[in-house]
Amino acid sequence: ERNNGTTCVPIQIWAFRQSDGTGGISQDALIRGLAYLNYNYLQAGIEFYYCGDPVYANDSDLYNFDGTAPDNDTESQLVSASG
Repeated sequence: ERNNGTTCVPIQIWAFRQSDGTGGISQDALIRGLAYLNYNYLQAGIEFYYCGDPVYANDSDLYNFDGTAPDNDTESQLVSASG
């Protein structure tokens, strides 16, 4: 999508939290992160925007991800699949 010579890029946030819903990134940190990202891409004519609300996954195993731990079968498979 283009807007006055700027390429607008939608992004979707997927955030992992503890199984009880605690932890994870705050809305304030997401806002600051997007502002920082856009500041760094300003000269390139690229602007990022959130295309929806963050999707939260409440899963302590994923929140405490350690791809090298032998008990993290699913995560280890993801790491292997990604290269």
